[in-house]
Amino acid sequence: SLDVVEKLKSQQDGDYFLTSLLIQPLSLNKSNGNKVHVDFLMKQKKTFVFHGKENDIGGDICIAKSVSLRNRDYTVFLNADAMGKSLQGAGGALVLGAAVQSILERTIVVESVKQLYAERWLKNAFLELHRLFEGFDCSMLVSLVMGLIDDKTGLVYYINAEHPWSVLYRDGNAEFIEKSGLFRKLGTPFSDEAFQIRTFQLKTGDVLILGSDGRDDIEIDSENGHRVINEDESLFLKHVENGNGKLESIYESILTKGKLTDDFSLLRLSYKENETSVSRAIRKESLDLLRKAKTFVKEKNFDSAISSLEDALKIHPDSAEIRRDLIRLHFRNKDYKNAASILNEYIEDYPGDSDMIYLASYCFKKNQELGKAIDMAERIRLRNPGHPSNLVQLAELYLKVGNISKSEKILSFAKSADPDSKGLSDLTESLKKEKSIPANGFDPV
Repeated sequence: SLDVVEKLKSQQDGDYFLTSLLIQPLSLNKSNGNKVHVDFLMKQKKTFVFHGKENDIGGDICIAKSVSLRNRDYTVFLNADAMGKSLQGAGGALVLGAAVQSILERTIVVESVKQLYAERWLKNAFLELHRLFEGFDCSMLVSLVMGLIDDKTGLVYYINAEHPWSVLYRDGNAEFIEKSGLFRKLGTPFSDEAFQIRTFQLKTGDVLILGSDGRDDIEIDSENGHRVINEDESLFLKHVENGNGKLESIYESILTKGKLTDDFSLLRLSYKENETSVSRAIRKESLDLLRKAKTFVKEKNFDSAISSLEDALKIHPDSAEIRRDLIRLHFRNKDYKNAASILNEYIEDYPGDSDMIYLASYCFKKNQELGKAIDMAERIRLRNPGHPSNLVQLAELYLKVGNISKSEKILSFAKSADPDSKGLSDLTESLKKEKSIPANGFDPV
């Protein structure tokens, strides 16, 4: 009977080994950005020996890859934990890894995918993964954090689906960047009507640490000999600080408090870690021009104010403050063409400024660039689905391009967000009139 047990054990270890071989090429760090650096640390709970070599297997997986969207470089990242022990968890990680790699491959070769904005790409990717796991009828669930970092600006776009909160390590201090969850695990039914992408602006030298719940579920030594599992999620912040934001040091700090009881994975993202922050102080000549511009505005001499700001911008072409002031002045002057021209460049340099993206949508609408206006408004809707003014504007834009069903849907969201929102009643009437006109454009006889 011992021989039978050993034979079964050998067969099981063979299954573990083959499954682990399938997962290995899926859990890869293929990021190659100069400003964004990614590291993994993985310790699966289940270990086994096959043909004299020790391996491990579990449900945690990390993925990173450099991609290009709209001719901008991004780093895609994912840290996930598939529910279940050993083979079940590994099966979930295998399915997830294969699906993510397929999405990444499409991003490289399919032109229409490469033209997506980061928000839309992330939504599409998440929904594709979610629908895949919904097909398992809740028998295979996955928690994860996935997102993209804009390599140039350090803006992070991300989604957390019931995963431990992400940690920012800045100037020797660690803190959570989330305070609440928005999504349940992959595979749990949900409505995407209020879908939201979170954004976070990294600064030079910042580090983000993502990790599965194995980082928290450590067995703590107790005085009476009973098994005690840590329930303090904030304890991980101390480990990040003790380890100076370095993965191996964080792992060692955790082991000083107890032993691991679950699959354990950490993913580390750093932005311009070896660079020093450059001062962008405005020179005296520019400050004088800004003061002149403010004086001209008070006198309602907008043309002279614009001229002063343009001179200041020649001295400081990268100044976000001067560009914002110039955009607002053109907007106030109802010069939507020049406002949109500056906004185009500004949004490329500061994609985290949602207020300016909203303003760009309005300017594009005024310039009859309706496609661009819709793109900007949809980006805002993904970041802030309850923005009443943006929803009204987006519904109006869809009405202008003849997409009545979409306009009605967005309008219903706007009414839910703020029933008293400006422009709602007029837009509702416009929709009624549009729907009453027959398809041939003639009134009925």
